[in-house]
Amino acid sequence: MPFVTEELWQRLPRRPDDKTPSIMLAAYPVYEKEYDDPLAAAEYEQIIAAVKTARSLLDAYGIKQDARGTRFSDLELIVVKIQVEGKELTALFNEQLIAINQLIGAKKLESVSVTNDDTEPGYAVAPVNKEINVLLLVQVTTPGDSQI
Repeated sequence: MPFVTEELWQRLPRRPDDKTPSIMLAAYPVYEKEYDDPLAAAEYEQIIAAVKTARSLLDAYGIKQDARGTRFSDLELIVVKIQVEGKELTALFNEQLIAINQLIGAKKLESVSVTNDDTEPGYAVAPVNKEINVLLLVQVTTPGDSQI
């Protein structure tokens, strides 16, 4: 791992006055209290919990990919919804949708959205906590309730 770490460190942007030639010679980071933000950390934990739940739900329904991006699923569309309660959570999850989509990691993901609506028919539901559920479209229905 030291070679990978050094390579990553070399590629990071640095301040103009930083002439440190290697991570091995760099000063160890110092904790700075002003950067500590418990609220942001708690919000991020909710995002990560929802992503983990979404990935587990995709796995439970056999929606997997190999390293080449080959999809193992009978579903044509992969639709994930994150059902949340309250304006604050709705704003948080809408603000982080791009990151959530990337962290879920399904290359064939049709859409990820945030909703406050009741669960629609055809969705598998996985609870994250009392305020957040992850929904996965597993059955497409027409207005006449016949399955496609």
